[in-house]
Order: sequence, then C-alpha cells, then structure tokens
Amino acid sequence: MKTVVTIMAVWIAVVFIGSTFASPPGRNVEYAGGGAGKVIFDGRVHADQKIRCADCHPKIFTMKKESRMTMADHNANRFCFACHDGKRAFSAANNCAKCHKK
Repeated sequence: MKTVVTIMAVWIAVVFIGSTFASPPGRNVEYAGGGAGKVIFDGRVHADQKIRCADCHPKIFTMKKESRMTMADHNANRFCFACHDGKRAFSAANNCAKCHKK
C-alpha cells in the first residue's frame, strides 16, 4: 500500500508541476549538438516566458528526449525551430551561437 501511495504522490507532483513549467525548475536537457557544439535546453528560461509542457509536448516533441536534430529539421521548422523562427521567438537561422556552445 505504501508503494502505491508513493507512486501516486510522484505522479501527482509530475502532472501538476509539469503542467505549470516548460521543464521543472532547475532542469536542463543537454543535446550533443554535433560539430556546432552542445545545446542546453534551459527549462527555467522557457518557463519564465510562460511556456507550459503542453505547449510543446507531445505535439512538437515526444515525451522522451529527441536523440537527433538535423539541419533539415532547422529548415523545416521542426522541434525547437517550430517556435524559434523569428516570429514567435528569436530565429535560429544564422544565430548558431545563441544555442550551440563549444
């Protein structure tokens, strides 16, 4: 019974906290980024912009970390680039160093 209560408490925390923030406070997701350098998704920056998990998941991103994003994704406005198109958020085009860190 104690295990069920613990699981329910964790689930409730994830649902309510996750529905409020783009990523839980203090949580970053790091991507390899290839030759341009790694990319760190900062959940706090997105949450501060009032972006909620449901704004991106599961429509733009699945609920698991995407393993590979390509220049074709940049050009097709998939993943991050669905918003980072210069209209809704800063453009990723010709702005590599804004996200990629060597």
